[in-house]
Amino acid sequence: MIVVSDTTPLISLLKRATGLDQGESEAIILTDEQNADVLLMDEAKGRTISFQMGFKIMGTIGILMAAYEEDELTADEVRKCVEGLQRAGRHISHKHYQMLLDKLND
Repeated sequence: MIVVSDTTPLISLLKRATGLDQGESEAIILTDEQNADVLLMDEAKGRTISFQMGFKIMGTIGILMAAYEEDELTADEVRKCVEGLQRAGRHISHKHYQMLLDKLND
C-alpha cells in the first residue's frame, strides 16, 4: 500500500511564496514527493523556480526533441507539432525553437 502524505499545506506555502498557480505548485510538490526524475512544465516562472529548487525540467520542446530522438516522431511531424502550437498562440522561445531546428537538421 502506498501512503501519500497530505501535501496541501506545502502546496499552499509554495503558491504564496512564489506566486505560482495551483497546478504548477502541485506539480512541483508532487514531483518532489514522488522522487521523479524529471518535471514537465511549460510555464517559464514555474521552470525557473523548479530549476532553483534543483529539479531537472522539461518543456514542450524538450518532449518533442525526446520523441524525435527515440524515433517516436519524424522531423516533419515535429515541425507540424511546433507549427500547430504556434498557430494556437503558444509562445516558443527563439532559443528553444532554434535548438529544435538544429537537432532536426542533423
